[in-house]
Amino acid sequence: MEKWINPIAKGIGIAVLVTLVVVMQGLIMSVGILGFDLFYQNCFKTHLQTLEAPGKNMKFVLMTDLAGVGDRSWYVYKSPVVIDVIQKVEMRIGHNTDGVLFWNYSETGDHSDNAKLEILKGKYLVFSRGGLYHSLYDIDTGQVLVNEENPFVAWLCSEEDENSPELMRPQNMKTTLDSWVRKNLHAKIEKILNDIE
Repeated sequence: MEKWINPIAKGIGIAVLVTLVVVMQGLIMSVGILGFDLFYQNCFKTHLQTLEAPGKNMKFVLMTDLAGVGDRSWYVYKSPVVIDVIQKVEMRIGHNTDGVLFWNYSETGDHSDNAKLEILKGKYLVFSRGGLYHSLYDIDTGQVLVNEENPFVAWLCSEEDENSPELMRPQNMKTTLDSWVRKNLHAKIEKILNDIE
């Protein structure tokens, strides 16, 4: 009986060993790919959107990169329609703000989904993320009217919540920051957009 058990045990052992090696190779490959992706997004910007301003002979380009593991930055560039700004090397380098029209950053991962540019009322470039307006640029005057590079730090430095340590607790922080963005960015932009005839 031992004659049969030993070869079967060896066969099962070899099969288990081969399976473990294959699983480990797959895991190492996955970690390598994720590591490269994280490295790439920390060193280079990714193009998200190009938007032409109708009748203005200009376009706006939205790019993004990572700062660390999960904190995202967005950069908006303005360019004549005929120039392919995405090909400019200095624009592709991560964390570089040279030549940027405006940019902002999500230190806590807040409102980081669905980032997009829109032209509203025919004269305003609006940057929104997470369903809330974050930046407003007047195309006609060439002025950034509303933008906060780091809403989290602006909220921390604001005096409106200074006397409330309860709001600084992790379980309350997201809601409080969301309220600050709604009041100090989104609502200001909505008011400007609604006041235009």
